[in-house]
Amino acid sequence: HRDLHSFPTRRSSDLTIDVLSGSTWTPSTTTLGGGGYIAGVTCLTANNCYAVGKQGVTLNFDSTNVSGTVTQQAGGGTTQTMDSISCTSASTCEAVGGAGTILGTTNGGQTWLPQTSGVTATLNGVSCSGSDCVAVGTSGTILGTTNGGTSWATQSSGVTVTLAGVSCNSGGCVVVGRANSGSGTIQSGRASCRGRV
Repeated sequence: HRDLHSFPTRRSSDLTIDVLSGSTWTPSTTTLGGGGYIAGVTCLTANNCYAVGKQGVTLNFDSTNVSGTVTQQAGGGTTQTMDSISCTSASTCEAVGGAGTILGTTNGGQTWLPQTSGVTATLNGVSCSGSDCVAVGTSGTILGTTNGGTSWATQSSGVTVTLAGVSCNSGGCVVVGRANSGSGTIQSGRASCRGRV
């Protein structure tokens, strides 16, 4: 079993990945120029991870040898911060972020193409199961796709709070968020990846 975690950059002029793995939590660090930070990470295997962050940055790396394997990929032409990423295979991923930005790849990140979300809300989380994905964000925003991101449709969450995360499997999705008052209240619901809330 391998646990992974990413941390913000330590220096404003560089982008840093720290991977803590195993029971001893030993840092493994690599630094790329360009500034910013990493906001989201997903790993299909220990040897195939993707990360997203500030200014549309997308990275691919091997978590067992970070210093020698990080590849910075084309970020789909966006300067928005990408906050979350979900991959269903080594070639197919969806990433979401600021101003309703959604990027998708079907070739392992060689190219990331923008997809139309139809919203301007910041998207904080995305999770995919097969070709079905759900993205969540500010003001209770929930978007769903059943065709791998070719088209996204707004779903009614019934709340206006910031939705911070989502996790999907073949049975549906669980969405969590926080109350507008900042009291730490968790809002949760179960949504189908097929467009029903």
